[in-house]
Amino acid sequence: MDANITTNEKKVDFFISEKDKYVVLSFQGQIGRTFEQTLVECWKHISKTQADQIILNFHDVTQFDKHGLSAFVRFEKQVREKPAQLRICFVNHPLYKFLNDEGAIRPDEITMDLAEAIQSFQNKNNK
Repeated sequence: MDANITTNEKKVDFFISEKDKYVVLSFQGQIGRTFEQTLVECWKHISKTQADQIILNFHDVTQFDKHGLSAFVRFEKQVREKPAQLRICFVNHPLYKFLNDEGAIRPDEITMDLAEAIQSFQNKNNK
């Protein structure tokens, strides 16, 4: 599944991959005001699945501005209340600093890459 939300200001695409208990949402492009529409579409899919381990992949995100922040925080809350575990991977240093300074992330949910995200779920489940 993929989607393309476009306005004159920012453009973000997303792709959903699902296997067993995992859902990976991969975002591409610039995150801004239209991110809320994107996340609504993502939630429609996630809310229908039995997956309880959700990974947000920011590998191809080139910009994340403050206009996308509140929608992102609401989406994180929805995922956690599903209930599901959440991981966010491929967060570059400037993006990490921005999201962390805004209180929009939990550092224990951040991983370097997709493999580490999956491994962190397995480690948590084995405790």
